Amino acid sequence: MMATTRTISAASQLTTVYSTDLMRLVRAKKTLILLIVQFLPVLFAIVYIFYDEVDGLSLFTETVQGVVFPFLAPLAAVFFGGPALVDEMEGRTLTYLLLRPIAKPALYLGKWLASTTVAVGLVLLPMVVLLGLVMIAAGGMGGMSPGGIAQVLGATVLGTACYTAIFACLGALAAKSQFPGIIYFVIAEMLFPLFPILELLSVRFHMRTAAGFNAAQRLGLLDRMIFDEPLDIAWWVGFVVLGAFCALAVGLGAAIFSQKQYHIK
Repeated sequence: MMATTRTISAASQLTTVYSTDLMRLVRAKKTLILLIVQFLPVLFAIVYIFYDEVDGLSLFTETVQGVVFPFLAPLAAVFFGGPALVDEMEGRTLTYLLLRPIAKPALYLGKWLASTTVAVGLVLLPMVVLLGLVMIAAGGMGGMSPGGIAQVLGATVLGTACYTAIFACLGALAAKSQFPGIIYFVIAEMLFPLFPILELLSVRFHMRTAAGFNAAQRLGLLDRMIFDEPLDIAWWVGFVVLGAFCALAVGLGAAIFSQKQYHIK
């Protein structure tokens, strides 16, 4: 009797890795802790909305610009993107994963997708709750169009996915979970925005462009001293650049993970 070899499609491999890792991440303790942290601005906003005479929708955009884009989105991404594979190395379970009939790129992509899904959910859920609260308090949309709201939410989703892809790529390169991501964040997201042109390499710059926020507020400190007018870039360019950054980071991370030999201690 001839033995038959079962061939598992790449899509099936990807789906299996994604669904298994997604369930693991949803049940993880860090997910609950980060969810509480992500909801803190909502709690503060509720106090302002109902006890002070503050324009709720202005508060929403200021919270997104000043807290979500610069801090909360990268925070969620660094806790899920960097450890996407490094947790398997540190837990000495990567060897068992690699023994399974799963292609390395499918393994990497499935884990990144699961990490991104959880990170995006953690960032997006409090934003939607906050948006609903301020719309109730304002008695409507307060001048924001559905298209404008979709831009802000879309920029949040794509920007968080981009951060997660970059941190996962750095994790695969350095075999360290969060430290390379923190170094990247300090250099690219905190120092680059201070310098003309270099700010274009910042994910946050393109998130704000895609969200359609005021161009003058996007300028870095030195830009304000050099340019007479703000660098005006169409909102859709922000989405294109974020998509390109994300695709590049995912492709590079998958290539590194496929080629690199990891020594599990």
